[in-house]
Amino acid sequence: MLTKTPAKTPADAAPTRTGSSGFRFSYAWGRPDLPCTGPRVLLTVEALSSRIPEEIERIWKPGTGYVVRVEPLAASREPVRWSNEAKARVRRRNLMKRLQRHAPLFAHQFYEAELSNRRNYFSGL
Repeated sequence: MLTKTPAKTPADAAPTRTGSSGFRFSYAWGRPDLPCTGPRVLLTVEALSSRIPEEIERIWKPGTGYVVRVEPLAASREPVRWSNEAKARVRRRNLMKRLQRHAPLFAHQFYEAELSNRRNYFSGL
């Protein structure tokens, strides 16, 4: 699962992902106080382990201004959608907590009034 990507130009700087998770290691310019003397990114490697790949270890030299950057690659998945019942339950609970905190004496009256005024919202729609 080790893929090697050559240095890219700014126009096509978004690398393609080949794995579902892992790490992206880049050997890139890391001195914001100095202009880059060569390409901004020399090498990009995607790997499953968090250990620096050998390709980057071979070309790494201290004091050159280039640094090793590590980005975790999260697995892409569908966002979790709440059911209408769960949304309604949480919205009602949060409303009661807010009312108890701000107006504890009249919380139940305001709660009933708010539920009747905004019936669709508190039913999870």
